[in-house]
This record gives sequence, structure tokens and C-alpha cells, in this order.
Amino acid sequence: MDVENFIPTRSQVRIYFDQKGFNEAEANSFYDFFDLSKWVGKKGAPIKNWRTKALEWMWKLQKNHPYQRSKAKMIINGKYL
Repeated sequence: MDVENFIPTRSQVRIYFDQKGFNEAEANSFYDFFDLSKWVGKKGAPIKNWRTKALEWMWKLQKNHPYQRSKAKMIINGKYL
């Protein structure tokens, strides 16, 4: 099985979000959003790497809600803040 190309369980997503410093509610929102779309991207292709999508989700959360920073460090222009 290709590690990069599989659909995660809700538990795997929760663990990943926890490791990055995000709460369970955000992990559930991420999982529900992509589960509803059957883990298919905007152009109809299957998501190749759910962890990349999770990192994008986390980045958008930090960008849109700077007062709700996670324990993880935010990366902007390749630099840790």
C-alpha cells in the first residue's frame, strides 16, 4: 500500500492534528469536510496526500485567526515564526 495515497481514519486525523498542536474539533472539521467530498480534490482527482491537505487547512486557520495560534509554529515564506 502506498503510504501517501490512502484515506485516513478519523483517529489518524485527530492524532495528526494533535501532534501539530490543533484541537480535536478542528481535526473533526477537516475530516468531515474531506469525507463529504469522498477525499477528492477540487478538480475531481483523488487526494494524493491527506497530510498535505491537513497542513494547508492548519495554515489557513492560523492565517485567518492569528489570535488562535496553535502550539505549532507558523511558517511564512519558509521561515518559522
